[in-house]
Amino acid sequence: MEWVTPGHPLFEALHRHGLDAAQPAFARGACFYSLSRETPARLDVYRARVVDGLARTINERLFAVELSEDGERRQRDPSYLRNLIPAETPDPLPNAASAPEATAWLMETALTPFLEKIRTERAEEIDRIAEHVELSLTEVLHRIDQEIGRADDDVKSGKPGAEGRLAQAETRHADTLARRDKRRDEL
Repeated sequence: MEWVTPGHPLFEALHRHGLDAAQPAFARGACFYSLSRETPARLDVYRARVVDGLARTINERLFAVELSEDGERRQRDPSYLRNLIPAETPDPLPNAASAPEATAWLMETALTPFLEKIRTERAEEIDRIAEHVELSLTEVLHRIDQEIGRADDDVKSGKPGAEGRLAQAETRHADTLARRDKRRDEL
């Protein structure tokens, strides 16, 4: 069952094969009847993803834009597709089928507000995480500093094994400091 996972060579080969086989149908598009429309229109569906600075997908959403023959644009909920009934392709195609994509309109009315909403939510989350990272790692560094101080006192007084404890504490301190700096850069 492991081949069902994205990234597995067999999965990827089947995915590419299915996509290649479907390209002619994707290029033709599809025709549907809608009981909510009197005149022909085209429905373009877009997928938008918000990706963070570490290339991880934060949020993903579908957007649907309805283009009518008179050039009117309207954002539709993707669930609007459920209300459509498959139909034969008319000959000739309506003018809406060859209208240019409304990407600039979509960017202005839907994608930019979507991005700003995610950015605001994410900024609050990042601030909360940054505060926690600073507090927790600063406290860890403080405790390691105290341990270094005790080990240094033990080295000065000649206790056995104190030099090893001091070296270990200094290594932990350097690692924790590097970890805090890495987290700051990531955030």
